[in-house]
Amino acid sequence: MAVVFPAESTSKKRTKRILGILFVFLTIVGCTSPEERDLKRGNAEVKKGHSRTSITYFERVLKRNPSSPVALQAAREGARVSVFELKDFKKALGFYRHLILYSQDAKEREQAQKDLANVAFDNLNDYEMAAAEYSKLLGLNLPFAEKAKFQIALGRSYFYLGRFEQSESEIDALLKERLQESTRFSALTLKGNILVSKKLFGEAAEIYRQVLKEFPEKSKEENVALQLAVCYEENHDFRSAIQILESTKSDASNLDYVELRIKRLQERLRNQPGARGFRK
Repeated sequence: MAVVFPAESTSKKRTKRILGILFVFLTIVGCTSPEERDLKRGNAEVKKGHSRTSITYFERVLKRNPSSPVALQAAREGARVSVFELKDFKKALGFYRHLILYSQDAKEREQAQKDLANVAFDNLNDYEMAAAEYSKLLGLNLPFAEKAKFQIALGRSYFYLGRFEQSESEIDALLKERLQESTRFSALTLKGNILVSKKLFGEAAEIYRQVLKEFPEKSKEENVALQLAVCYEENHDFRSAIQILESTKSDASNLDYVELRIKRLQERLRNQPGARGFRK
């Protein structure tokens, strides 16, 4: 005679199923570090479109185990989300600094340093920080053409800080080198701007005339002739200022402004008929 066992109750089956799920969960959790869990949570929040929340998890990973490969992943994604999705450039700085400090990849450290300097300059307008970070880039083993651009950025940082002597020193050193055309144009125009800021209008005019001669098309795009006219006007050489403005009228996108400037200069010339300009 066969022995018949009583059927397993529904509640017992449910309990076994719950215990089985709990066992699998505990097994997974036991094999996953806290920082790995935070990274996954951060990535999940990014996919949901919760960028601000994701940053909280990425930052937590960096604090838990800063030198781990997982932290580097979190720093990369944190920097990307901060810049491209949140536009929170101050937040991005921390992630870039983490990569510079902990990455074993020289190229990654180099790129993070570039990104840090550019964000400070372009997005935060923190020229003190930008100057410090561009100075670090100039100490790296980079191609000369790339270093030249960073040196101009360093010169601009000093210029915006009102440290004209330091700015001019950087640009003068650069202009002694053989430069690409675009780099030379940027260096010369910055040199002219520095001289204007120092109220050395005669010297600035010489630079702008040189730029107009070497780079006629680029000068039109950047309105170099108008800057030259300002130098003439500041030195009371109104005739030369009028002449240079007249020469721009055929290509001027802001013709009304140019004509207004000419009228005002003509009025000043009439009021000072004996004024003489500096030698051209």
